[in-house]
Amino acid sequence: MRKIIERFVEYPVYANLLIAVVILAGGLSLSNMKKSFFPETESRFLSISVFYPGASPVEMEEGVTSRIEEAVRGLIGIKEITSTSMENMASVSIETTGEYPINEVLQEVKNAVDGISSLPSAAERPIVSKRRSRAGATSLELVPVDGHQMDLMTLKEHAQRIEEDFFSSGVMSQISLSGYPQPEISVEIKEEELLRYNITFSEIVRAIQNNNRDVSGGEIKSEEEEFLIRLRSRSADPNKIGSITLRGQTDGGFILIRDVADVKLKFADSPNKQWTNGKPSVSINVQKLPEEDLDAISEYVNIYIEEFNNRNLGVELIVSRNFLDILQSRLSLLTRNGLLGLLLVVIALSMFLSFRLSLWVSFGIPFSFLAMFIAASFMGVTINLQSLFGMILVIGILVDDGIVIAENIYLHFERGKTPMHAAVDGTMEVAPAVLTSVATTIVAFAPLLFLRGTRMEMMWDVAIVVIAVLFFSLFEAFLVLPAHLGNEKTLSRKTLQAKNKGIRKYFEGFIIWLRDRVYQHFLNWLVKWRYIAASFPVALVLITMGLFMGGHIRNTFFPMVDFDQFTLNVAFTPGDGEKQTLEFLDKFETAIWEVNDEI
Repeated sequence: MRKIIERFVEYPVYANLLIAVVILAGGLSLSNMKKSFFPETESRFLSISVFYPGASPVEMEEGVTSRIEEAVRGLIGIKEITSTSMENMASVSIETTGEYPINEVLQEVKNAVDGISSLPSAAERPIVSKRRSRAGATSLELVPVDGHQMDLMTLKEHAQRIEEDFFSSGVMSQISLSGYPQPEISVEIKEEELLRYNITFSEIVRAIQNNNRDVSGGEIKSEEEEFLIRLRSRSADPNKIGSITLRGQTDGGFILIRDVADVKLKFADSPNKQWTNGKPSVSINVQKLPEEDLDAISEYVNIYIEEFNNRNLGVELIVSRNFLDILQSRLSLLTRNGLLGLLLVVIALSMFLSFRLSLWVSFGIPFSFLAMFIAASFMGVTINLQSLFGMILVIGILVDDGIVIAENIYLHFERGKTPMHAAVDGTMEVAPAVLTSVATTIVAFAPLLFLRGTRMEMMWDVAIVVIAVLFFSLFEAFLVLPAHLGNEKTLSRKTLQAKNKGIRKYFEGFIIWLRDRVYQHFLNWLVKWRYIAASFPVALVLITMGLFMGGHIRNTFFPMVDFDQFTLNVAFTPGDGEKQTLEFLDKFETAIWEVNDEI
């Protein structure tokens, strides 16, 4: 190790080349790093979907769901199986243990499901897939502009067009709409027309069931290919449903459903309603997949909102939550902490050593972070709340090793050594202590890499960031720092003379007084009464354990994070109708705006 340090000190161009590589590669890696609110973790869930047209929930449960559950039960790597049987469809969700690669478990499940030979012949082939992990990106609200009236159906149509635009953007693929009941086709029978044509209600039901459905036609296999045949005639168009034939007439005409009923598309009756600022609204929620970028999604959405609001006069699109804003606030905190740390290091070291030396010690912060970005880009780490937490956490201990080495190099220079010899000898003297100090911190964070579970795996990014930053800080402290301190530009006789001039003279005198008059006396007392001194940390540990065990200090793995939103839950007495609910909400909303005006 000594020879390597000597080579870097003798030829500083090596250190400059290393700096150039780290700055270029680190800057490129940082610019290409994706942003996400939470770390990207691989999903542990598999899903199995089966379509069986015309089957009731009981038929789906007995003929499909239970047989799939029996086939996959007992396979390795499965933790829990949850199933749902509904009309025409069954869905089975499988949570894996995480002990085996998800793709291996997926293949085992596919083999087991494909081996089921007792599924109904009319049921379609089961679809087995890996559920992809999603994270929040942004939430939007579509509301009428003040002074404009707009029904919920029109708002929904606007929201669907926005959804299509978002899908076609190429930067997002997970968009969902909410805030309105499910649309349904209403067939309102005219009793007088039934009597006129002598048609029964069950006739209408059978006609719709037989003519408005998707039917599986089986499959055709050849030596090279396999074709699935499906007849699609299901429609949600009221005009097409109204055109379904009920009965032929003797004159050659036909009696259609619209002749005996009014067919309309409307919302299902639902007690759930949604308002934004006192106006009915539709929510547009955007989530991101691991390969999508939160920054790109937010940029596209912001531009789209401005264009949409300029283009549409009666409706307005507003942001209710943007996860990038929360992430940017943490990023701003990191930037402020980093700049403040650099400033404090420069000021402190300038007071006791030299300004040029303090700059090179401070350079360890950007160097280590840029090098970490290079490693993080290869390990799939994104800029998220957890990785930013790791950066904020490590920034406070990052320059410790550099300060120790720089101060010791300066001490050797004060003893009369040349800058080159002082750089090498000073670094080598404290190298074991610095290595031990950094290694203990790395070992403390290393167990986070072995945590299992979706929530626990989010801590991996913290460990990767902290370990990588500390690891690369050693390169800067042992190679780059001595190379730039071991020359007469940084260490010179003028540097020593400057300690006895101006404000630095008073700081130097204060430190000497503090060392000789305060610290030395206190240390002598501790040595003299060593048993009493040793009892203080023991007592502190016991008191701390008592506070934890007594519940005075609460602990949680993931603390509650304050958001700029809150939720009010109100339970009404049984029998209260929609009118009472709306009256209460009006009063509560009025009270909120009054408090807001006072604030």
